[in-house]
Order: sequence, then structure tokens, then C-alpha cells
Amino acid sequence: MLLDHDFMGKEDAIREFMPTGFHEVDRNGRPCLFINAGQIKLQEILTQTNPETVTKFIIRELEHTWREKFDIIKSDMRKDVDQIRIVIDMKGAKLK
Repeated sequence: MLLDHDFMGKEDAIREFMPTGFHEVDRNGRPCLFINAGQIKLQEILTQTNPETVTKFIIRELEHTWREKFDIIKSDMRKDVDQIRIVIDMKGAKLK
């Protein structure tokens, strides 16, 4: 269970250099996760932390959605939701 995992101050660095986040729900009630791939500063993230910590951070965010957001959506929208919509913005990304 990664919800209880302590990132020892690395979470702020990950959030700063990897702009992602949830924004509302789609028309089917699924939470929408936006990933701005063109704005991710991988070298800066890796100077602050390591790939394993970043992976755990992403899994923890998904676990939080599974436990918290789905319950809220089920009670507010009266829909049984078990999927997430992920939107990846490639503007500014380089294919290198």
C-alpha cells in the first residue's frame, strides 16, 4: 500500500518537474488524468530522486484515485465507475 509511503520530501520535486493531475470527470463519470509529457523535466527529476521513487509516486496517485475519487464519484453521480481516462499532451515533447 503506497498511500502510506513517505517520499521524504521528494514528492514536491516530482510534482514540480512532472506536471500531471486530475481534472474533473468525463461524461461517463471517469476521473480524467492529464499528463503534460512535453513539460516533464526528466533530468531535473532524476537529480532529485530515482526512477523507482517516481514509479511509486505514480502508483500511489492511481491508488489514491481508486480509493478516494471512485467513492466520491459513486456517491455524487450514482454511477459505478472503475476506469480512469488518461489524456497525454505531447505538445513540446521530442521523440528522441
